This record gives sequence, C-alpha cells and structure tokens, in this order.
Amino acid sequence: MKTKTIPLALALALAPAHAQQAAMPPDETAMHATRTPHSVFDAPGIVSRENADAPGNALSGDVADLLEFVPGVEIEGGPRRLGQNIRIRGYNPRSVLTLMDGRRQHFESAHDGRFFADPSLLKAVEIVRGGASSIYGSGAVGGVAALETKDAADFLTPGQRSGSHWSIGYRSASEEFFPSLIGYSRGRGWDAIGALSYRKSNSIETAGDSDPAEHSGEERLYSGMFKASRTVGGVHTLGVQVHAFDDSALEPGNGTSWENAANPPVDKRARDVQFGVKYEMDNPAMPYFSPRLHIYRKITEVEETDIPMTEEGERRRELKSSGFTADVRAELLNGLHLLSYGVEHYRDDQVGNFDGAPSAKSERYGIYLQDEISLGALSLIPSVRYDHHVANAGFQLADADDDGRREYDNVSPKIAASFEPIDGAMIFGSWSRAFRSPDLTEFYPAGRHFAGGFSVQCGEMETAAPENNYEANPDLKPEMVDAWEIGAGWDRRNLLGGGDRFGFKGAYYRHDASDLISARADACAGTTAYENIPQARITGFELESWYARGPFSARIGVSRADAEDKQSGEYLSNNVPLTFTAGLSWQVMRGATAGWRGRHAAKHDKTESGALPMESYNVHDIYVRWTPRENMIVDAGVDNVLDEHYTRRFASLPEEGRSYALKFSYQW
Repeated sequence: MKTKTIPLALALALAPAHAQQAAMPPDETAMHATRTPHSVFDAPGIVSRENADAPGNALSGDVADLLEFVPGVEIEGGPRRLGQNIRIRGYNPRSVLTLMDGRRQHFESAHDGRFFADPSLLKAVEIVRGGASSIYGSGAVGGVAALETKDAADFLTPGQRSGSHWSIGYRSASEEFFPSLIGYSRGRGWDAIGALSYRKSNSIETAGDSDPAEHSGEERLYSGMFKASRTVGGVHTLGVQVHAFDDSALEPGNGTSWENAANPPVDKRARDVQFGVKYEMDNPAMPYFSPRLHIYRKITEVEETDIPMTEEGERRRELKSSGFTADVRAELLNGLHLLSYGVEHYRDDQVGNFDGAPSAKSERYGIYLQDEISLGALSLIPSVRYDHHVANAGFQLADADDDGRREYDNVSPKIAASFEPIDGAMIFGSWSRAFRSPDLTEFYPAGRHFAGGFSVQCGEMETAAPENNYEANPDLKPEMVDAWEIGAGWDRRNLLGGGDRFGFKGAYYRHDASDLISARADACAGTTAYENIPQARITGFELESWYARGPFSARIGVSRADAEDKQSGEYLSNNVPLTFTAGLSWQVMRGATAGWRGRHAAKHDKTESGALPMESYNVHDIYVRWTPRENMIVDAGVDNVLDEHYTRRFASLPEEGRSYALKFSYQW
C-alpha cells in the first residue's frame, strides 16, 4: 500500500498571523512531585510536563507520540494503541504509577495497556521520576505518570460565558482521521465542559519502500468526557467527572507482537468508563486547613471474539476499581511549614480467564504525612507513608491447604532537600524507600501464555516446545527499592544579552532493589511464572537543558539507565541505552511557528540472557503552526521525516514510517 501524502510544500507555505508561545520548561507548574504546586525547576527532583496542545504535540496520535521526546521515558508495547504502557527509568509499567485526573490506572494484562486515553481530550502529561511511595504507596517505584484532561478554564477567555472548540485532523501512516468537538460554559460559581472525539484508522505502515511491512489493525475509537464543578462562597468546590473510552480494533490477540499463526487477528474491543466526584475547600482565612476529597469508580473490559483456529470462541477480562483519597494541606508558621497529610483506600476486582489475567481481588489502605520546611535558601521535605495490602485468589490454588489470601504491610520513608545559594542556581538530593506489592496478575496468573510447536533446545535435545501456560506464585514478595538521587540546576536570564534565557537541570540516581519482580518463561517446561530477583541495582542519569532568545527556542535532553542482577552480574531487562532528544522552535513571523524535534537512541547491547540487541536509530519530526486568526489554528507536520525503520526499546514491533499530518482547529 502506498502512503497517501499531504505535500510538504503545503506546510512550508503556510502564511503568518498570531502564534501562541508555550511556556519555558522551568516555568511549568508541577503538581504531582510533592502533591503541592511547584515550578518544574524548583521541584526537588527531575520533573517534566508535556502540554498536549503545544505545537508539534497537537498532531499526536496517541500518548506514545506525546511522550516520545521526554528524556527518561520509554513507551512499551509498540505502535498499536491498545498495547502501550509507560516506563520511567527502565522500570516496568507495574512499577510506574499511572494516574488520570488522580484516578489510579490499574488494568492488568500481559499484553494490553494499563491506561486508555485519547490525546484530543488531554491537557498535559506530567512525569515524576524516582521513588514516590512515601506519598503514593505501592507502584510508585520508578516514578509517576499523571495524565490530566482538559477543563473549561483551558478554553474560556475573560468575560466569556460559553463557547465551543472543534478540530479535524489526518495522519497518513495509518490513514487516521480524527475529529473532536468540545463545548464549555460557566456561570456564577459554576463551569462545565463536554467533549467527544473519534479516531478511525487502518493498518500502520512502517518504514522502507523496498520491503514495506504493515501492522494490521483497522481501528475505531470513540472517547467522551464530561466535567462540571460548582463553587459556593468562593471557598467550597464540588466537581463531577465522567470519562468513557471505546476502542474496537482488528489486530492480533497480543497486539504488541507480530501477526502469525500463533497470534492471529481477532476482533478486540476495549471499553473503559471512569466516574469521579471531588470536593475542595480553599479558604484564605484558614490556610491551616485545606481539604481535598476524591472518590472514584473505574470499569475496564477487554473482549476478543472471532478467534481463528481455537476452541475458545470468546475471551474476556474485566477489572472494576474503586478508590477514595482524602488530602489536607496546612500552611503553618507563616509558611515555614507546609504540611500535607491524608488517607487512601482502593480496591480492584478482576474477572479473567486468559492472557495471564486471573479472577482475583485486591484491597489496599494507606496513610501519609509530608512536611515542606522552608529555611531561606534551604528546603527540606521529609515524608512517610504506611500501606496495608490484602490479595485474594478467585480460584483454588494447587496447594489445597492454601486459601490464596496474602497480606502485606509496608512503611515508605523519604527525605528530599534543595538548596539555592544564589538566585537561579540550585542543588538537590533525595533518599527514599519505595515499594511495590505484587499485583493480581503476578500473584495468580492464569491461562495460556503462548502456543508451542516451535523448535527449542532443552538440555542436549532439540525438541518441539509444548504450549506455555502461566503458573501462580502466591509466595511472591513485594519489591523494595532504596533510591538515591543527587542533582543540580541553573536558570539564567540575559546570559548573552538580548533578553535571552539559558538553563539546565540534571540528576544522577542509584536504585538498590531487593526482590525485584520479573517474569520467567521456561519454553522447555511450558510454564511462565513471576519470581523475585533477590538483589538488583539500577543506575542512570537524566539531563534537560533549554535556551530561548526572541523568536527562537531550543531544548536538549539526555538519559540512560543500567540495570544488573547484583548476585549473578547479568544484565536485566530494565536497561535503557543512551538516548538524546532535541527540539528547535522558531517563530518565523507573527502567527507562524516552525519546529524540529529529534531523538537518537544508541545501540542497546546490554541485554538480559536470551535477548537480542537492538540497533541504534535516529528519528526526526518537523512541524508548523499557523494562526490566521485568534480563534483558528492550522497544525501541519511530518513525523519520521527520513522514513527510519526502527524499533523502540521495550517493543518488538517497528514504529510507523514517514507520516504526514494536518489538523485544523476552530474556536468560537
């Protein structure tokens, strides 16, 4: 199939008008590093925030596109939307806490994603790197990925009571068509927003004209969102939210792998519905008591039908999650102390019979306390959290005397500090003990992992591998990580004159892990089980830098993660090769901004036993944003300009080839 293209000349010929300039990276406000607002630069750690509607990002087809140029972040699973997961510092997705508007995204499957989001409805994604269990509990070992959806305030201008925003776009590599419609309104003390989006796409075309490869996958995605809030007396705010996602695709049952006889195309449907109610009190007369309450319910279901060459006919798994958080912020002694404390409860009920997903239940409770202490140029942030976890199998284990119930208790401390000896310069460091208790799919995996029949060497004999099935391991221990981090930052204005700005922020980290949880597949025995690695170490670094002068701005990032089994000395699957990201933006004239983004990953040759190395790659994107009127935006771009054939780390499928994209947005 030949690519349907939008001529690049069209993008380069766009005329100017009024352009929206994105905030500089250090000025972005981060909310999740400490649960309190800090600028990205002032946060005592490495934090990034990607705005979904920024030039270039506005053309994203999925969250993977949105995060492709964030250092230290990798997307697991390949180019198919339903198989994607977020990794931070090489940690697997279960060790990265993913949130959507504060709701935990806990869907468990061996080959499907944990979150379901259309970039059209997202406002931003915030990435917090490093252990954060002291305020978030289990799962926040490698960091936090917080997805935030749009609000009415993101569109309403001063004095405006209501309006609407619609857009329509196209991406050529998957022939994706994506319209969206958003309506918003506000009155005296209330506001509301409703949004609908749709994506229709076909097979994903990969790079290479001589031997083109395609990932089959006709897809139809419907997303919707409604949010409303009411403020009483300027102090009390009550809000409700509903988010729905319905994705139907024709793709292999394991969407992260190649289509073949053992992994045939199926009709797959993923549905996700989330409900949330929030209450906040913010009274300037009571800075010592600002509570925030959040209760939510989430139902995720994946079905596969029309499964060829099997007797299964239909496969289904469902996860029902409910949660409650109560947080309080208290400013004491004229800002010397900013206390944050709260409680959390969440529960997962899972029904499944395949892809490693068992029928089981899990319930967790947590309580935390954090104090941000301001001592002039020095800031100290001690925090601690206690968690209790109960898991129950929904089936009889092999040991008839084992009822399948497991309980864990854990205390997670952290201390972070930052010091600003002069304005614009800082050093920071932290130590934390993060943890993750096994999830249901690791405790009690069930069903077939992969088909047999291929040739395998077992001892001195070469034989046909048997069908591989999951085995439960209810004796799994929680993984524990002692995380050390030290870094520095500098943000200088008027460095070379002309009102320019230059800065950087970077860190080196070392994580010493005990009982790291890892999957082990035994092709000879026909079993796959999760097991603990007694001692492991992950070290690495991240660095981000920026420069701006007049209409020109630039960003550079570099990251790397090395992981090894401390007992055997072997490399672990968490390794990430040296990776560079860069971006240039230039407001060529009033109303028109052009940009380039690039990503270079070195060859990945620090592989775990039995894994093959991955070749280096270079990817380049270009984009243009034209604003002919204040309420009209035209985005155009070319992703993977050089048509590079490449595979990301933590994926087995190559990414899409050269893709032309165009999007038109109008607001009134």
